[in-house]
Amino acid sequence: MGGIDSPTDTDLLLATYKGGSHLTSDIQNGGTIMIKVNAMGDACPIPIVKTKNAIRELQGGGTVETRVDNEIAVQNLTKMANQKGYGVHSEKISDNEFKVTMTVNAEAAQAAADSAIATVEEENCPVIPAGKKNIVVVISSNQMGSGEEELGKSLLKGFIYALSQQDTLPSTILFYNSGAYITSEESASIEDLKSLEAQGVEILTCGTCLNFYGLTDKLQVGEVTNMYVIAEKMTQADLIVQP
Repeated sequence: MGGIDSPTDTDLLLATYKGGSHLTSDIQNGGTIMIKVNAMGDACPIPIVKTKNAIRELQGGGTVETRVDNEIAVQNLTKMANQKGYGVHSEKISDNEFKVTMTVNAEAAQAAADSAIATVEEENCPVIPAGKKNIVVVISSNQMGSGEEELGKSLLKGFIYALSQQDTLPSTILFYNSGAYITSEESASIEDLKSLEAQGVEILTCGTCLNFYGLTDKLQVGEVTNMYVIAEKMTQADLIVQP
C-alpha cells in the first residue's frame, strides 16, 4: 500500500493549511488497513476533506479513524459516512477530543479512488465537457452572510477552501464590490484561489471595484474584468452559486 506512509501532494497542502502532519496507517488483524487522520484543531471543512482523501488511499477497503475536537465535526463526518453507505461509529474521548471510525468495503473504497481519478481528468480539460454544467460562483462581499464581520470573513475563507476541494469545480468565479478584497493583497484565500486557477477555474475581478477600493495595483490572482463580461458570464451560466 505505497503512498500511505509518505504524504501525497494533497497531504502536504492540507498540512500547510493546518500547520502539521495528519496521516498515519496501521495493518489490523486480518490484514486490513486502518488509516488514522489527525484533524484536531481543524476548521470545517478540513476534517471532511482529510477523511475523504484517506478513504481514497484505502483502495482495497479498510478503516479510517478521524480524531476531531468538536461535536459539529463528528456530526459532519457521520452524515458523510451515512450518505456514502460506510459503517460509522463515534466515541467521545474527552471534552475536546472525539474519534469517528468509518469502515469502508473494497467496492466503496475503489469508487472513491475512481472518483478522484475522474476529477483530475476533468480538471485538466480546458473546455467544458458536453453534459457538464457551466457553474459560475459569484462573490460580492468580503464576508459570507450578514452579522458578525469576523465570523463572515472566516466563513467565506472556509467556503473558498471547500470549493477548491469539490469533485466538480466551477467554470468561473466572479468577484465584485467588496469581494474584490478576496483576490487582492493580504487576502487569506489567495493560495486556494491560485489552486483553483491552476485547475482551470477562471478568476475574474471587477476593475471598477478594484479602483474604487484602491486595489488596482494589488490584485494577486486572476484577471481584471468589466460589468459586461460579468453580466455575460452570469446570463450564460447553467448554475449561479452565491455564498
